[in-house]
Amino acid sequence: MKTKTAFQSLYGLAGLLLLATSAEAVPLKATGFEYPTGVTQATIVNGVPALNKRVYAGGFVVQNLATNGSFVAWCVDIFQPINFGETVNDYTLTTGVAAFGAARSDAIGRLATLALGQVNNAATSGAFQLALWELVNELTGNALNLSANNFRAGSVTNGSAPIAQGWLNGIANISSQYTVSVWQSRSRQDLVVFERVRVPEPGSLALAVVGLAMVLTLQRRRQLARR
Repeated sequence: MKTKTAFQSLYGLAGLLLLATSAEAVPLKATGFEYPTGVTQATIVNGVPALNKRVYAGGFVVQNLATNGSFVAWCVDIFQPINFGETVNDYTLTTGVAAFGAARSDAIGRLATLALGQVNNAATSGAFQLALWELVNELTGNALNLSANNFRAGSVTNGSAPIAQGWLNGIANISSQYTVSVWQSRSRQDLVVFERVRVPEPGSLALAVVGLAMVLTLQRRRQLARR
C-alpha cells in the first residue's frame, strides 16, 4: 500500500475544503453521452432494492451553469431518472466517502485508476459505467460479478460486459490515484466525478521535507528552552 506524501495530504485537505465551500445548490445540465454513437445498452437487475429495466450505459457530458464549465460524470443512482437538456437546480457536491463509505469509495477510485484512461469509445464508456454500477450496488461480501449476486447486467451490447468484468477482476491490487466526489440531487441521478491525485515533482517534495525538518527543529528547540 502506498503511503501518502505530505503534499498529497495537503491536496486532500484542499479538496475537502473545496467541497465544504460547495455545499450550496448548483444548477447542472446533462447534455448527452460523451460517446453518443452506438451507446451501450443493457438490462440491469438489482435485488435489494428491487429493479429491472433496460438502460443506456456511458459517461455523461454535464454543464455547470454556475461556472459555465463542463465535465464528464457517471451515474451512481439507478433508481432515479436523468433528462438530457434539463436544468436541475438542486445538485450539491459531496465526497465519495460521505456518499458510499470509505471502502466502497476506495474501490471506485481503484476502478478509475485502472480503467478510466482506457475509456475512448462507446463500448469502453459503457463498460466503465457497468463496472461502476456493480461497485455501487453489490452487497458487501459478495463477489464482483456482473452476471450474479445482487446487481446483474444482461443482454449487453458492444461487448462491454467482458471489458467491465475484466476491470472488476483487476482492481484488487490497485492503489487508488483518484479523488472521488459525488454530485447529489433529490430528484435526479447522483453523478460521480473523478480527479487524479497530483504527485509532487521530486524537487517540490524535497523542499517540503526540508521545510518540515525545519519546523520540527524549531519545535525541538522551543521544548528544550522551556526545560
